Amino acid sequence: MNGDLEDIDLHRGGELMAIAWSYAACRYLNINPEIVFHEYGYRNASQNIINNFDNDYTFGVPMLQWCEMCYDDKIAAELDAKPFPEMISWLCLVNKYEKNIL
Repeated sequence: MNGDLEDIDLHRGGELMAIAWSYAACRYLNINPEIVFHEYGYRNASQNIINNFDNDYTFGVPMLQWCEMCYDDKIAAELDAKPFPEMISWLCLVNKYEKNIL
C-alpha cells in the first residue's frame, strides 16, 4: 500500500472539501491558516489557497454545501444564515455518495 487514492472524481472532490473544511476550522478555532496550510505543503501553493479563501474565492464549498455542511453566500442570504466559513455541521451526516460509488 502506498496511501494513494484512486484518481476518480469522488476522491478529487473529497480532497477539495477537506481543504475548505480545514480553512473553516482554522477560522472557527482562531488559528492562523498558515499553520495548517504551511509554506511547504500543497505543492507550494499554500499562500494562494489562503488568499483565495480570504477573498471569498472558495473551492470545495459547493461540495460541502451539497453534503449539508455549510452554505455559500447566495443560499446563506436566502436563509438569513451565515455563509462559509461558518459551518452548519462539522460532520457529513448524510450519505450523498452511496449511489455514486459504483
